[in-house]
Amino acid sequence: MSTEPLHIDVPCTLTTEAFSLSYAQGEIRNLKAANKTLVQRIYVAVRDRNWGTVPADIELVTKEISPKAFLIAVKATHQQDDIHFVWNGTIIGRDEALTFDFFGTALSTFYNNRIGFCLLLPADLADTLCCIEHTDGTTTTTSLPLSINAEQPVPPFSHLKALTLFPNEHLRYRIELDGDIFEMEDQRNWTDASYKIYSTPLGLPFPVRVTEGTTFHQRITVRIEKASLSAAHFASASSLPPRLDFALNRSLPIPPIGFGLPSTPPRDVARLKLVAPTHLRCELHLDTPNWPQTLEEAAAWTKALARPLELALLFSENQLAQLSLLKKRLEASPLPIARWLVLPATESPQQAPPYSFLLNAHREHFASTAPVGTGTNSDFLFINRFRPPMDRADFLAFSINPQVHAFDDLSLIENLTPQRS
Repeated sequence: MSTEPLHIDVPCTLTTEAFSLSYAQGEIRNLKAANKTLVQRIYVAVRDRNWGTVPADIELVTKEISPKAFLIAVKATHQQDDIHFVWNGTIIGRDEALTFDFFGTALSTFYNNRIGFCLLLPADLADTLCCIEHTDGTTTTTSLPLSINAEQPVPPFSHLKALTLFPNEHLRYRIELDGDIFEMEDQRNWTDASYKIYSTPLGLPFPVRVTEGTTFHQRITVRIEKASLSAAHFASASSLPPRLDFALNRSLPIPPIGFGLPSTPPRDVARLKLVAPTHLRCELHLDTPNWPQTLEEAAAWTKALARPLELALLFSENQLAQLSLLKKRLEASPLPIARWLVLPATESPQQAPPYSFLLNAHREHFASTAPVGTGTNSDFLFINRFRPPMDRADFLAFSINPQVHAFDDLSLIENLTPQRS
């Protein structure tokens, strides 16, 4: 093996006789065999008590690479507020096996929600046959969920010790998980293009107090158990940064795009008119005292831009008096409304919102020909767990964004497909 300079830790492609992957900054991306992505990402996550990600400063310690094997060692330091956590990681690839070890130590006392490995399986493995080995020695044969599963963890992907996946008749691979109890969630609920296997079950209490000197050790091993491979299978692996190509000779329809209203008076109206939004979105939180002011600002904007409102009403069972007041205001000063959104003022992943009550209350107060929809002001997860009564609504609404869990360019590009779907 040749040892590369340690002062440069740039993305690179690593290969063995059985697989290839991309490495950068202490994590693994796009582990492939037989030209098939088997693992999208493996990384160590440190989450604070509010599920915030504590970033790492990565120091490259060793980087030894040959055409058929590699060894990389890093030191990672997570330091933010009261959290000071350091781990040493070793990534080894040889023959059909990849191992990723990390040994961590708390250098301060702090509270956190998670410290450990996260492994992402690509969403295009949906419906792939999978044999699960649980920590109690039992086994389960199932498939990765085809429909988006809202349960956490996804049954029966809990208390995971190992998984063997069968992407096709020519290929299978085994993922071994050591050092903690692992389980899986369906990240398509947040419009990520992946299933996430993570350590420390969500059913255990959190945050957890970690005392100074506490040590952690986890290992993930991936074994390619059956494949007929050659160097040609790695032709698509690349260490280059992500790139977008645009077909300038191809036109596609643009969906109706509106603007969310700012909390300032209209400015640069002429420029905004040139952009020509189809509507202006106004959220009225009827559980707050300033919603009448928000409505006045919305009226000024809709008049200035000559665009109708997408009026989102967020309220609960005890805000009927505010709903009546809104009705009187709109009767006195009508506004052009493109559509209504009737949404719960507060939401919980554990409790169904009162969709029927909200829709009935809106219907009783407002006689409108504009479409009336419901759903969530948050992620698809909320309506996936508790389905709104679509026989009483004209459309369903939920928010999407590709950076719920990560902001790097590659993750955003990987998550484009669920945004379209």
